[in-house]
Amino acid sequence: MSDSLGESAGSSTRTYSFVWSHFKLVENEEKTQCNYCGMLYKKTGGNTTNLYKHLQKKHPSKVKTEVESGKMDKFVKKELPNVPGELSFTLDAWTSPSYIPFLGITVHWISYEWELKEILINFCKLSGPHSGENLHKVFVKCCDDMRILTKVLSTF
Repeated sequence: MSDSLGESAGSSTRTYSFVWSHFKLVENEEKTQCNYCGMLYKKTGGNTTNLYKHLQKKHPSKVKTEVESGKMDKFVKKELPNVPGELSFTLDAWTSPSYIPFLGITVHWISYEWELKEILINFCKLSGPHSGENLHKVFVKCCDDMRILTKVLSTF
């Protein structure tokens, strides 16, 4: 796996966010430190919003580089097909107050270190109803696009 995706910064902390490639854990893993300016932040569970805002404000070129590099897309397309065993998924479909239907697809797996991992692989606007047939069609297309359809146990 890549340095910033899917690896653990602590025994129970997931670090899927790209911000972890710009921060390190210090002081018995109770604080995080920016790799560029040394600014310290208290570790707040798995929340990385404050770290992301720091990057946006103090190091905007680093945020732009990460987004343009497609690091998450590379991880999903190159690493996920090689994880051990099968993948499990959760789908969350809903309609916004503006009557726009959305679907979120999260993949779950167990790493070689026997750690439960998860990552959001797609968040898309649905066309059509939240019917099983429509959700199945979107799910299969997403998995096929991400090259992980062979890791799905069943698509009915």
